[in-house]
Amino acid sequence: MEDSIEITVTINSDSFPLLFRHLASTKAGRRRAAALKLLAENFLFIQQQNKNLMVTASPQVVEPPHPRDSPESVAVENSAQGALDLKSVRNSMSQFISG
Repeated sequence: MEDSIEITVTINSDSFPLLFRHLASTKAGRRRAAALKLLAENFLFIQQQNKNLMVTASPQVVEPPHPRDSPESVAVENSAQGALDLKSVRNSMSQFISG
């Protein structure tokens, strides 16, 4: 088993506008790759933390959010329950990514 994976990713502004804008603000290619890795790793970490909280929080049934709810409003509801919210994660990640 290898310790690294080499991939080539194309991100265009039509398919991923937020990601494109964020990565385009970083000029150096290596920093851009580091920013993408950090975003992916943090997303997986948050997903795992929220999964753990849902499993260990209580035996009650957790209903999926209503389709009209935005991710931010769902995150605010979850933060009241102890889950991580998107805004605080974005704020904390911004200290590691410079443009």
